Amino acid sequence: GKTIIITEQRTDLLAEFADRIALLHEGQIIKDGTPQEVLTKPAIETLGIARTRYTKTAELAQQKGLWQATEPLAVTLAETVAGLKLKENLVDYKN
Repeated sequence: GKTIIITEQRTDLLAEFADRIALLHEGQIIKDGTPQEVLTKPAIETLGIARTRYTKTAELAQQKGLWQATEPLAVTLAETVAGLKLKENLVDYKN
């Protein structure tokens, strides 16, 4: 395989294209893992790193009962759509 190192501030792009993300702070790796493992953690915002708009949307949907608590928060548009559709299929709109 090949390794490509990308420096990018737009976390939504990283989430879309990266298999692995390493966060650096003052020259030290402070978080390393999949986009899901790294970008959904609120603690990254204390470092000035924004979570993706999709993660924030999924988190808000979870608070409103529109996202299953057992489903991980989304980091991409595709994951957001899939998560909302999953919940949509479980809601009984007749009541």
